[in-house]
Amino acid sequence: MILGVMTFSKRGQKTAEDLFEKCKEISPLYYDGDMPREAWIRDKFSYHIPLLFVGATGIAVRLIAPFVEDKLRDSAVIVMDQRGRHVIPLLSGHMGGANEIARNLADRVGAEVILTTATDVEDLFAVDVFARRNGFCICDRAGIRRISQRLLEGEKIRLAIDPAITFFKEDLPEGLHLVEASDGNVDLWIGCNPLDQETDLQLIHKPYVLGMGCKKGKSFEALQTFALEELQKEGIAMDQVAALASIDLKQGEMGLETLACFYHLPFYTYGADDLQEVEGQFSESAFVSHVTGVSNVCERAALACAGQGGRLLVKKQAKDGMTFALAKQIPRIQTWQTNVSK
Repeated sequence: MILGVMTFSKRGQKTAEDLFEKCKEISPLYYDGDMPREAWIRDKFSYHIPLLFVGATGIAVRLIAPFVEDKLRDSAVIVMDQRGRHVIPLLSGHMGGANEIARNLADRVGAEVILTTATDVEDLFAVDVFARRNGFCICDRAGIRRISQRLLEGEKIRLAIDPAITFFKEDLPEGLHLVEASDGNVDLWIGCNPLDQETDLQLIHKPYVLGMGCKKGKSFEALQTFALEELQKEGIAMDQVAALASIDLKQGEMGLETLACFYHLPFYTYGADDLQEVEGQFSESAFVSHVTGVSNVCERAALACAGQGGRLLVKKQAKDGMTFALAKQIPRIQTWQTNVSK
């Protein structure tokens, strides 16, 4: 993943550098002073890139304040003190993943993570985290607050799940009571299509996975245009896409990483050996095999990410050093766990 990093002292800069020596999977984008701080932050917010401030919380609050707009779209913002003793997810703790990023950073350096989101503090089911982790679209943003408030007040949530969605009933979190949609009294609906009745919140399955590859240095704009063009040919919108996948050589590839950030997609990467084990008929390339160790990246990555039962819908499409494939995954609930402390 990529992470914008701003420090305010030599001590803070050293703390950040030591941190990322222990977090090789993160590509830090340091503020280098070549533009005003506000302009740099505006740029990162425009692409929804997560930010880490190493310094005082108050400074971070003042700097990000003009750019905070939407809890479902804002960049995740994390603050770490300059000695690396405390890590605070400040903004977009759930939908932006700030809580998880903060927990990961804190664990790497033995720091204390300070969580203030109510469902995490009370160890309750967080419906927005659940939606993000499982690839569901949130249909009514106000419903997040309604469901969370009722759980915090000790109420039971009547949950109905589409029969087409695979899940483990025994893992159902405390506070959720499973009912049939036909009962006509549903608070939370998890389905492949909207439920035609009044509910507090509906979560709709995102069925598609993008597999992409590119030459080094391809811009976000080029990759975005290419992906949208290919999706449009299939009559698919980006908000129906659950994830972006590629080979592990593309970890830190700015164009792909930014594409994932911009659409709030998890970016999964796989080693060549793992991709080689994916079964199916693929568009083979000797050149790609020589460079990456596997004969096809985009198709195999899409299927690897789609998981068991997934199928390839669009085979490899290529344009100007970019490749695209599309897979469809079967609807399933991967996890009910939403508390980053567990």
